[in-house]
Amino acid sequence: MAPQITAERSVVGHSAAELSVEWCVSSLIRSAGRPAVDERAVEAQCMQNACMTTVVVRDVPEDVHRRLQELAKAAGQSLQQFLSGELARLAATPTMREVLDRIEAHVTGHFEVEDVLTALEGERRHP
Repeated sequence: MAPQITAERSVVGHSAAELSVEWCVSSLIRSAGRPAVDERAVEAQCMQNACMTTVVVRDVPEDVHRRLQELAKAAGQSLQQFLSGELARLAATPTMREVLDRIEAHVTGHFEVEDVLTALEGERRHP
């Protein structure tokens, strides 16, 4: 894993992400120990890792951490992969307010209370 570079510009003219990618590529190619390494694939993986945002969650109760590890293992994933997927799922799930706003935006008709009550009463009599 590439070291975390916290400075916005560590070397004049190079961003932290560029330096991280450069370091990652060179170290992965060296560690592969063979000249037939696909440098483009390595660079793409390093670029993805360098451009990803990091989220740190502190003070996670031990029982919660243990349960998350169990869930990740059951899914055949690392804890990081599992949590990343769960965060993506959470972010993609609309809030109740968003759902209600969408429903409200699609309402095109108007119903009188008496009409609704009559319809409900009819359903109760003839289920």
